[in-house]
Amino acid sequence: MKDKLLIITKIKNTIEYIDKTISNFPNKESDLKSRIINTMYNLLENTYYGNINKDENRRVYQNKVVINLRMLDYYLKLSMNKKII
Repeated sequence: MKDKLLIITKIKNTIEYIDKTISNFPNKESDLKSRIINTMYNLLENTYYGNINKDENRRVYQNKVVINLRMLDYYLKLSMNKKII
């Protein structure tokens, strides 16, 4: 299925890439791994919601997307600092 929004396609591609990248996370970092995965799916979900809503809720979902991106950035930097990725 082809998405109308380029950002949706980019997020889906990023999910696939990150999924491959973090598949080799150590077991002791399973919580971090699950947080990265959940944040990516929340990012995709909030982007869909933000696109569908045309009222004041749209701004709420756009803010959630920004929060998801910031958290994902933190988790990935943490992974790099721990030399996992």
